[in-house]
Amino acid sequence: MRLAQYFEHAYDPKTLTVRHIMEGAVCTVSPETRGIAIAEIMAERNFGAVPVVERDSTLVGLVSEFDLLWAH
Repeated sequence: MRLAQYFEHAYDPKTLTVRHIMEGAVCTVSPETRGIAIAEIMAERNFGAVPVVERDSTLVGLVSEFDLLWAH
């Protein structure tokens, strides 16, 4: 959710839940995805992190912008 949407809907921070702010379409990567591809996904979609899943959709981790910056 973008800041403008937050204010547009006037969510009360005391009652705000993940359901209000989560993205509907989930973009994931596999453990074999190259770092440059992950960076492109993050830049195109304005994501700060992307879930990493196995072929059976089992969550195995999360790659963040910080992770990419420190992976040299």
